[in-house]
Amino acid sequence: MKKRILLVDDEEWTKEALQAGLNPLQYELLYSNGVDSAIKMIKKTKDIALVVLDLMMPGKTGFDFLAYLKDKNISLKVVVLSALNDAAPAVEAMKMGAIDYITKPFNKSDVRIKILKILE
Repeated sequence: MKKRILLVDDEEWTKEALQAGLNPLQYELLYSNGVDSAIKMIKKTKDIALVVLDLMMPGKTGFDFLAYLKDKNISLKVVVLSALNDAAPAVEAMKMGAIDYITKPFNKSDVRIKILKILE
């Protein structure tokens, strides 16, 4: 069975970059361009191995998504991607349950290696 990775990001290039770095035979990339649709997806989709989450999106933010997971006691591995190259949001995201924080723009192979290590 393929491992499912849910990407929550409003930027199309991030989706393309992740798809390019992942083996399609091993991983199914699910995509949501916002927090509300991502919450619907995790409610109906089983076996999500990892969430890759952008922090800054129109409407609800990645912090809202992390707060939802914490509030509902949903245990998912979350890696945050963000253009915010600042320690404060990284620390806040980690306190809210993220297991890693990657700044944009990112190197595809570095992200791929991190994801593979997390999913091992």
